[in-house]
Amino acid sequence: MLKHVLPFCLLPIVISCHSNNAPATGHADGSSAVQVQWQPPAAGDIVTQYKERVAEDNLNEKYFRITVIATEDSKAGSYRLKLEHGFNINETEVRLPEWNKGVILKPVLKKGNGNYHCLLGFDTGDGEFHELYTIDAGGGDIRMKQTKGYYKSPKQEL
Repeated sequence: MLKHVLPFCLLPIVISCHSNNAPATGHADGSSAVQVQWQPPAAGDIVTQYKERVAEDNLNEKYFRITVIATEDSKAGSYRLKLEHGFNINETEVRLPEWNKGVILKPVLKKGNGNYHCLLGFDTGDGEFHELYTIDAGGGDIRMKQTKGYYKSPKQEL
């Protein structure tokens, strides 16, 4: 008899362990979830990097490598960009566009079309990639070109 009643006694415990009483907004009180703002690392630290082995050179270990490095002014959108294709190494500064007040843009690198092609863009915190530059090393020369521009409307209240 006890083995027939025991499963029914345990059923409310099992159901309560698997129920989710929190609303879909993220908090028990019904308020919306607070998104954690991205913060750049300390100046000199690598923020993100894209790396692809140069296939045409079997003798040396060469790479097409794009590295975004934090600066003292990274919270305002300024980063150091190291561009490499084999022994061709260049550095430049890149500035991300201004965005809504309080939003720190996170630099993002994505593979472009074809070999030795990379896209540099940013994430505003919504997980969406916003393209800004294309970087490629066709023929061994590194080329960086701005592909899109972003601006704030003068009427936009920040």
